[in-house]
Order: sequence, then structure tokens, then C-alpha cells
Amino acid sequence: MKLQELLKGKSVFLIMFIAFLVANGAYLHRVPGLMGDEASEGENVFELLQSETITLTGERSYIGPAPDYLRVPFIAAFGYSALALRIPLYLASIATFLLTWSIFRRLLSKETALLVFAVAFFSPTYLSYQRLGWAITLFPLFAVLIIWLLMSHWRHRA
Repeated sequence: MKLQELLKGKSVFLIMFIAFLVANGAYLHRVPGLMGDEASEGENVFELLQSETITLTGERSYIGPAPDYLRVPFIAAFGYSALALRIPLYLASIATFLLTWSIFRRLLSKETALLVFAVAFFSPTYLSYQRLGWAITLFPLFAVLIIWLLMSHWRHRA
């Protein structure tokens, strides 16, 4: 099978997606350990669960309390652990991956899109920081989401 024939199908993207899931999900529960910001945001979730009232103010967070509230069901399911803090951001990283692919396949040729995609999502920096459970790792998702929304064909994008 020639490379061009392989690239015509979705098999390369599927292989990259599976590799991405494995690379980001491997040892999510323990490596590199619980970082300080992750622990602080885990403490925010603990305070939310111990509180008798619902609060909408975040503490020590760049994007507010939304990620803390998103972590509550995962804390309930997995207990207070690094895995419970990281799963919502792992899911956000998957959404970033898929949205970025949607953007790249519109803007670039398939071969170029796959190359740029591999360099961006399999770089050591991305793999080491995007697996952490701190709210700032949502910034790539928000950046890609803004670009995707601007490229959408919705009549009322604003």
C-alpha cells in the first residue's frame, strides 16, 4: 500500500488518535505525581464538597470555579486522587485534539496537517503538561475552540 493511499483513508488519523489516548492516559493516576497547583485545585473541590452552600467564586484559579465543579463527579467516583483531578482535563485534551484536527484538515493539505498535528500533540512539552490536572491546561482548548467557532458557518457566531 502506498503512502498516498494510506493517507486518503482515515487510518493514519485513527492511529494517531489511539496513540494520543495511550500517551496521555498512561499512568495518569500517578506520573508525574500530584503537582502543587493540582493539589490546590483539589483542595477547592474538597471545600466545595464540604460547604453547605453553593458558591460561584473560584480561589487561586485562572479561569474561575468551572473546572472545580466539573471535578466533583470524578472525585465522587474515584475519591481524592490525582486520577480524579486529571480525568476532566484529559477529556478536554481529547476535545482539543479533535477540534484541532477539524481546523487543520480545512486549512492544510492532509499530509501537512498530519505532520503539524504530530509535532504539536506528540511533543514532550504537550505530553508532560496537558496531562496535569490544573485549570490552566484548558487554555489550548479555549484557543482552539475560538478558532473553530470563527471558522464555523453559523449565521450568528458572535
